[in-house]
Amino acid sequence: MLKSDSHVAQEVSKQVVWGQVGQLVPSSLELLELGAVHHHADTVVGALRLLEVLLRSGGAAADGVLEQQGMRLMVQVFTSPANDSRVAGAAAAAVSL
Repeated sequence: MLKSDSHVAQEVSKQVVWGQVGQLVPSSLELLELGAVHHHADTVVGALRLLEVLLRSGGAAADGVLEQQGMRLMVQVFTSPANDSRVAGAAAAAVSL
């Protein structure tokens, strides 16, 4: 069962990151769950494919892919308050340029 937005907000602190995400990558299930929580369920599945390209290429190749598809990838990274260096989850949404 998905948690409400307010419950998620109580558990994690939000940081919006454009571009490279880094080496600590949450699982696809975490992405899908938090994507649905934040009302991106209609776009998050397609964005996951773009996010995978972004993470594997370190950003450079993904920029070209995103431009060709006329999309911009926004990644919200959630960190655990107990340990800010541990990525607890993320939500991704692809939006038109």
